[in-house]
Amino acid sequence: MAKSSSKPKTKRTIKTGFDEAFIAETPNVLDEDGVLKLFFTQNTRNIIAFLMPDLHAATDWSIKPEFCEQELINFLRGRLRQVDKRKVVDKLLKLRLLTGKDHFVFFHNEFQNALPDALPFRWFKSRMLIALKYNVENITTLITFTGEAPLKKHSDYDVNCFGTRTTFKPNTFVVIKQNEKRLIAANNPTALAFLAAKYAAQSKGDDAKRYKLKKKVFSLMEKQGFLTFEYQNIINFVFDFMLLPQKMEEQLEVEIPYFQKNKKYQNMGIVWTRNALMVMDAICFNETGMGFKDYAISKNAEIAAAKIDAEVAKEAAKEAVKEAAKATNLKAIHGMRKLDFSIEKIADVLELELDYVEELANTH
Repeated sequence: MAKSSSKPKTKRTIKTGFDEAFIAETPNVLDEDGVLKLFFTQNTRNIIAFLMPDLHAATDWSIKPEFCEQELINFLRGRLRQVDKRKVVDKLLKLRLLTGKDHFVFFHNEFQNALPDALPFRWFKSRMLIALKYNVENITTLITFTGEAPLKKHSDYDVNCFGTRTTFKPNTFVVIKQNEKRLIAANNPTALAFLAAKYAAQSKGDDAKRYKLKKKVFSLMEKQGFLTFEYQNIINFVFDFMLLPQKMEEQLEVEIPYFQKNKKYQNMGIVWTRNALMVMDAICFNETGMGFKDYAISKNAEIAAAKIDAEVAKEAAKEAVKEAAKATNLKAIHGMRKLDFSIEKIADVLELELDYVEELANTH
């Protein structure tokens, strides 16, 4: 959660025009765990491509990845006692490799700043529980740290028990240690999301600094062409993870040019707020020239018209089939009449209604 930087008996001027009382007035609460889980879920392939390119190249992406964490939680229920109440696995993903084998990826994010020493053992247990549940050895573990940089003891598990050594060294990605220029130069929406997470850590407790950095991220996203429907979940992640007090969020949205192109909706008195609907409305207008509501109405009208056209086409097709069958039957009936077949005999041979055969027999 972004905290106000206000201090008793002190007050400073911020270039954005906000004072300390304003910043402290309307705080927001950030569910970091939920935001990151959603980010991992919606951007799985891009994250793997950015952080583990070898695994990305080895994966058959024509097979849809499968999330299995809930299945694992159900497997554990009533079997193993949890020391804490946190879930054992944040995100457990099953991929199909190009070799045809299944491969599991265990995603975990750690955003707390006071890292407990027991973390590596918990991750090692998770890895073993996945192996037990699915009877597999091919498990890749990826741990991202979006808070303070961890020490080695917070990531690697290494225990020597009277000559028996157990070592577990997962893939780790420490956001705060990432090179800012490298993330920007990557020209990748996922890289900019991690840049936002880095900026969020750097600006913890300083809302004025975060305000400027958040504007910078959106400037980069617009410059690199990522403010589109395709990357809406990335935009939402930046809005959420670099959370500011609500009034600062609203002011930021006013100052970002991209969100001000929809003058029609501004004049209608819509209040721009930090949420997915606001993002969708701005993206929709910038791509279609219509706000989301008008675009949805237009699309619904198109869909309705398409359904009508489809029904008309379907009926026309039915009529065409009927006419073709009629022409075929007409030719057969006249041919059989020339051979002195009776109407009853023709109806029996062609398996048609007697009245229908009689009608066609009298048609020229």
